[in-house]
Amino acid sequence: MTTSDRVNGSTFSFSWTVYSEFIAVKSIDASFIRYRITGIPRAICSYWEVNFEENQKRSIAIVFCEESFTGDIHITNNRARLSWRKNLQNKMIEEFPRLQESRETYFAVFHKRFKNEYDLQIIGSDHYFEKLYFMQNPNPSEFPINFFEKNHFLHRIDEYKRKLQI
Repeated sequence: MTTSDRVNGSTFSFSWTVYSEFIAVKSIDASFIRYRITGIPRAICSYWEVNFEENQKRSIAIVFCEESFTGDIHITNNRARLSWRKNLQNKMIEEFPRLQESRETYFAVFHKRFKNEYDLQIIGSDHYFEKLYFMQNPNPSEFPINFFEKNHFLHRIDEYKRKLQI
């Protein structure tokens, strides 16, 4: 895959996957936790309803563990970024203490409630597909896995582990 692909209605770009207009998933990297910021690739800016106007900044609410935190989407130097305050970083580390030093792969699942309000769940790779599916389908009769997406996802985990030299 290239840096931006569409498959079965999903958009893949760098460490992001947008599954629908309501669900986007980010593979968590060191800057996500350490610096409280992540880049938003142009290919998925529509999920965040971002227009590329220099020095644009918009506050959003990020609901994590039933608490609301403030985040910002901002455009500088022709790049989009999502950032949040230290209180959300602290809550993430409190809920997932191994995030900082873990060699496991974690994912941030954003579920859009409104234009400026998003639920955030952090999940480990072991439960990625189950949780994503149940978020989209609250009353499933069975759990179907899209073969391509699962293989793509597992490939990304292997790639990530190789970078960490696990």
